[in-house]
Amino acid sequence: MNWTKHPKSWFRDALAFAKKSEWQFQKIKGHGFGQVRCCDPDTIDDDPCEFFIFSTGEGGEGAARGLRQLVANCTHKSGESIGALEALVLKVEKLIEAANAKLDHYEQDQESLSLLARAEELVSDIEEQAATIDYLLSKAVTHSEASNAALAHATELLEGYGLATARIQEVVEEAAETHTMATRAARTLPSAAMVKGLRIRLVDAKAQLATVRRRLTEAKQVVGDLE
Repeated sequence: MNWTKHPKSWFRDALAFAKKSEWQFQKIKGHGFGQVRCCDPDTIDDDPCEFFIFSTGEGGEGAARGLRQLVANCTHKSGESIGALEALVLKVEKLIEAANAKLDHYEQDQESLSLLARAEELVSDIEEQAATIDYLLSKAVTHSEASNAALAHATELLEGYGLATARIQEVVEEAAETHTMATRAARTLPSAAMVKGLRIRLVDAKAQLATVRRRLTEAKQVVGDLE
């Protein structure tokens, strides 16, 4: 049912919070304004959280605070919210891992090209520099293989989010936006043990994002835009 606008501002805020938390609203007849509840009774094992709201009367602000507290403490919805938050945190972590893998690809590729260039310079004096050339070629191949492996790893991580061909800058921006969404989602949940663990992962992800951005800046100073 559509959410009716309450005449009192404090109840409008509390109802907006309940709606954002995916609660249900039902208009009731008589002196009452309406009823909100967290979910349908037949979808859970116990009774759903419910709250009756009146249009007028004393103590309305306290009742509105009670509604917000009931919504915040509801355990019927927290499982779904935690699952959604965990998916966001996992996405942040994978995007950061993918960005690092793409940067590994770039760095290994650049090292491979640099070593190949040095090898070409030594070709003119191949007899004297044969051992050095062999070493450089071997190292170049190693770096090239590491570059390809890093790119394949990044592509595998990004495919699940439709970002397989995204540039490094785009991956980092997506990771930052997802981190912001996850942080906001975490603030709306009660301090359950599982949520605390996800918040710790978000703090770690924030530090890793800073490292990725620093690597990206350094890489841009060398070659400009990166793939």
